[in-house]
Amino acid sequence: MTIEYGQYTQVYQKNNRANTNNTRAIGAIALSSTPDINGKHKFLNLNTGKPIMRRKFVPVPIMEQVINQIDELARVEK
Repeated sequence: MTIEYGQYTQVYQKNNRANTNNTRAIGAIALSSTPDINGKHKFLNLNTGKPIMRRKFVPVPIMEQVINQIDELARVEK
């Protein structure tokens, strides 16, 4: 699957068991368009503002709520 730098995605959590109420995917922004040697892409976790590496992701259309969340991350970083 291809991805573009800056594209909004839902990335799957590591070691997530399907029989729990834990979040299975989180919102993230692609920080690379090509995977590393292990097939992982680099993303910005929108919940923490920190980079993460993931293999599994689904590109999705960006929503106003996501844009507001990114703006908030930028304000906090200043």
